[in-house]
Parts: sequence; C-alpha cells; structure tokens
Amino acid sequence: MLSRDEQGLTLDEIEAFAARIDVDPDVDGLRIDIADRNGTLIADTRNTLSCREKQCFAQALSWLVRNTRAGDRGSTKWLPVCLVALGNAIVPGDQRAEGYAHQIPEIETLTVDQLPAEVRELGGNPIMR
Repeated sequence: MLSRDEQGLTLDEIEAFAARIDVDPDVDGLRIDIADRNGTLIADTRNTLSCREKQCFAQALSWLVRNTRAGDRGSTKWLPVCLVALGNAIVPGDQRAEGYAHQIPEIETLTVDQLPAEVRELGGNPIMR
C-alpha cells in the first residue's frame, strides 16, 4: 500500500497496532509494543528530528502515558489518539509543511534524550544509537 518511510515504519504497521486495540487480550503488551516502536523510531532519527517530529513523538508518548494512567489498566480509549500522533510523526518531509504551526519553545528545547525516558517509564525499551 504505502512505501516505507526512511525509518522503516509504514502506516500499515500503525493500522496493525490499531487493529489489535479491541481484540488483543494483552493490552499491556500492546502498549509496550507501541512504546518500543516509538523508542526505536526516536533512536533511528535522533540526529535529524525536526521540531514537528519531536512534537508528534512527544504527543504519541503523552497519549500513551495518559492511557496507562487513566485508572483502568484495560482501557484503550487513548491508544487511537496515540497512533494518530505516531502516524503524523512519520509523514515524509515532502508531504508535510514544517511551518504548519508556531515554533513552540518547549518543543524546541525538548531533547531526544528526554523522549526515550518516557518510553522507559512506559515499560518500553528504547534502543539508543
């Protein structure tokens, strides 16, 4: 369907995560798989992340954290939002506008070392390269 982006993630993979939301009995395993994939993508792009990509990855992790802290370990209501943010992070550069929003100082100062800390907090294993 779609060609792979430079980090090797396809929207098909994101759709596969989405398909697991309502049927996978191991919700915690799904969350960890999503956290791990975020960590791998962040590691693979750590030297080239744009402000927009950092924002999208931070949003994906934030929604994932929100899902696990919602009080109901079985709840999956925030996982689709997390996957939308992850999908936005991998839109190829030639298909997006970097100037889509104001540059946000908090995002500009966000380091690629802070993002894997969120992955670890979620139980994922970020691979730092």
